[in-house]
Amino acid sequence: MQHIEDREQMWLFDWALLQSGKYPELNLLFHIPNGGKRDVREAARFNTKS
Repeated sequence: MQHIEDREQMWLFDWALLQSGKYPELNLLFHIPNGGKRDVREAARFNTKS
């Protein structure tokens, strides 16, 4: 189950990608995965590129 914040961030980055033609500075957005301990499956999610 995905957390709501995860989905919101994915939507934000999808929107930014669509708007980057008009606003190229949106290509500078990035996500810093703050947090504590993670299990192996969750850690693997952070090592994939979309």
